[in-house]
Amino acid sequence: MLCINNLIVKLNSFHLSINFEIHPETITAIIGPSGAGKSTLLDAISGFSSAESGTVFWGEKSLDSLAPSLRPITIVFQDNNLFPHLIVSHDPKELIGVCENVIIVAENEATGPYNLQNILMNPPKSLNEYL
Repeated sequence: MLCINNLIVKLNSFHLSINFEIHPETITAIIGPSGAGKSTLLDAISGFSSAESGTVFWGEKSLDSLAPSLRPITIVFQDNNLFPHLIVSHDPKELIGVCENVIIVAENEATGPYNLQNILMNPPKSLNEYL
């Protein structure tokens, strides 16, 4: 389980304060407008930026003192990892060869609550239109 306890990250005038848990075998999407702190949060969890206070736990182990290369988490930036000639729903299947029913479940869980199913048939470059 990933557990974020009272994590505070400050970057210039930006201030992120967050608490949450992600349980094993769940799918979690971090969704928000540009500048909301999504990348800042992921940078802090993966160790690429420092938190002013708070803790990041993986199970019972604190990740706070670990270098990014030693953490069981990483970031794959989308900008260089999307294929512009594919549609959104095909991109992950083509990249990692995951079984189709697993991707469909993930897509439904990630897009369903936010009424975003219509984006799955569009090219990756169109995603900014939905933010």
